[in-house]
Amino acid sequence: MEVRSHRVVIETGRHRITGSLALPPHGYRSRLSDFLNSGEVDFITLTDAHVELLDGGAATERADYLSVSRAQVVIAMPAPETPAAPETPEPPETPEPPETPEPPETPATPQPPEPPADQLP
Repeated sequence: MEVRSHRVVIETGRHRITGSLALPPHGYRSRLSDFLNSGEVDFITLTDAHVELLDGGAATERADYLSVSRAQVVIAMPAPETPAAPETPEPPETPEPPETPEPPETPATPQPPEPPADQLP
């Protein structure tokens, strides 16, 4: 049976679990909601999973494979395309100072020509 890997976020009462769920590419149970609502599965199997405590306790743990009891799921949703990074506000752009026009060039004062060497005192 052909399957596609779909990244999901599942929250239980104590954990947030992000992992890959194998779903059919189309048809019956191809959507996350269909999969969760089918009475055929009691456990949700995830691969490449990251588990974090909701109370902010220990660091995130990683598991190649884990199963979550469907009865423990409080929230389930598709995962964002990229892992969410903590948002850091970008510093406000400082406006560039206006360009100061260069002063116009003053024409050079013409110098009188030097007298020929035979006319020097």
